[in-house]
Amino acid sequence: MNGLGLLQPVDVIKVSHHGSHNGTLEEIFDALLPPQGPDARERYALVSTADDSFDSVPELDTLKYYADRCELVDTRDVGRGEAQEIVLAG
Repeated sequence: MNGLGLLQPVDVIKVSHHGSHNGTLEEIFDALLPPQGPDARERYALVSTADDSFDSVPELDTLKYYADRCELVDTRDVGRGEAQEIVLAG
């Protein structure tokens, strides 16, 4: 899928489908969030989700998948209607 070299590592990624098991394409994950980032900048994944919405949302293994690579920012950590902020260095 990345055969053209169009995908490059990112500093921030939004987790798809509220953290469900089918929201992350493993085929492109290493291109977007390689185990070792291209520089020393902190990397973030933002998941907008809620408990008890659906049986598989969020899916804990999916969240761990991101948390193993970067700082996972979760909207469940703020009150309803409050903003979740990511500040990038530089």
